[in-house]
Amino acid sequence: MVDCLSFVTAGGTTKLEGTCCSGLKTVLKSDVGCLCEVFKNNAQLGVTLNVTKTLTLPAACHLSAPSIGNCARKFLL
Repeated sequence: MVDCLSFVTAGGTTKLEGTCCSGLKTVLKSDVGCLCEVFKNNAQLGVTLNVTKTLTLPAACHLSAPSIGNCARKFLL
């Protein structure tokens, strides 16, 4: 999902690059909790997310993803 960083970071591009969507698809199938951790700890990871753009990533990749609200209930407590 490294290819997604240019899209989801503050000041990033408006175009998806490389294997972003295939990486997102894999993560959504295998460990959606991983994405929640990124939301929770993005500053600690040295990344400043543009939350608005990040929330559009699944739609931009034509994928279905659980609501970010599920993170608080299932993964971040």
